[in-house]
Amino acid sequence: MSSASKSSCLRLYSLLMQPNPPRRRMELPASAPDRWLLRQAFAASASSIAIADAQQPDIPIIYVNPAFERLSGYPAAEVVGSNCRFLQGEDRDQDARRKIQEAVQQGRSTTMVLRNYRKDGTLFHNELTLSPIRDAAGTLTHFVGFQTDVTARERTSSLMNRLQGMTQALAAVFTQDEVFNLVLRDALEALGGISGAVLLVQGDQLHVAARRGHDEASVWQASALSDSRPSPDALRANTPLFFNDVGDLIRAYPELEAQTCGIAAVANAVLPMVEGGQPLGVIVLDFREPHHFTPDEKRFLLTLAGQCALALDRARL
Repeated sequence: MSSASKSSCLRLYSLLMQPNPPRRRMELPASAPDRWLLRQAFAASASSIAIADAQQPDIPIIYVNPAFERLSGYPAAEVVGSNCRFLQGEDRDQDARRKIQEAVQQGRSTTMVLRNYRKDGTLFHNELTLSPIRDAAGTLTHFVGFQTDVTARERTSSLMNRLQGMTQALAAVFTQDEVFNLVLRDALEALGGISGAVLLVQGDQLHVAARRGHDEASVWQASALSDSRPSPDALRANTPLFFNDVGDLIRAYPELEAQTCGIAAVANAVLPMVEGGQPLGVIVLDFREPHHFTPDEKRFLLTLAGQCALALDRARL
C-alpha cells in the first residue's frame, strides 16, 4: 500500500488507543468508560486479535492487540497498514487461504487453519476466525480476526493420521526388508529425523539389520544383549530411551563412542520391539538438532514400535 495509506492506518490505530478518540468508521461505544473498557478488553485478551479496514484497498490492518504481537513476533508498528497475508510468507499455496479470500469477498464469517510464520521464520498453525463488522446501514466496514495457535493440535492430528496409514501399510507387507524400509522412512519423515537403524536379536547378540541415512560410523553397532549400551538396555528392560540432546546420551553412556568408534547424533530415540514377551530388537532414530520428545511423539513411537514388532513376527512365519 502507499505510504499515505499506511500513515492513515497508523493514525487510526493511534486514535483507537487514545482515551477519547473521535468517532470514525469503527463506531466505538459512545461513552468514555465504554471506550476505556473496550481498549482494556482488547489489550488484556489472551486471544490474538487483529482488525482490518474493509473500505480501504487491500484491507489493511488498523489494530492488533498485544497477544497478536506475542503470537506473531511482530510489533504493531510493523504490521499496521499491511494486509494479513504477510503471515503466510512465501507459503501462499494453501486451500485455507483461498477459502478465506472467498469469505472476504462475500463479506461473511469463516474459520480456517493456516500455516503462518512468525517474524523469526518459525512455522505455526493459526486457527483464524474471521468475522465482518457492519455499520448501522449494513455496510461492511471492517473485519475482525481472532488467531489461535493450534500447532500442537495439528501436530497430534498429523501423527495420528500418519500412524493409521503406517499401520495399514505394515499389515500389507510380507518381508522383513519391507518392514524396515517402511518404518524407518515414515518414522524419520514424521519426526524430522536424519537417520535410523533396526537392530534384531540373533542368539545372544543384537545385529544391525537395516540402516537409513547413516553409515557404519554410527554408534548403533552390533553388540551383546548383555552389554551396557542403549540398545541392549532398552530391550532388556522393554523400556524406550529418549535422549533430547547429545549431552544426555554421553552422560548416560560415557564410553559409548569409544566402544563403537562411532559418532553420536544430537538426539536419539531407542525403541524396543517385543512381541508376546519375546524380544525381537530395537528401532533407533537420530536427529541433527536437539529434540524434546513430546508425549504425543512418544506415544506415536511406542505404538509404531509395537506395530513393527507385529509385522516382523508375521514376516518370520
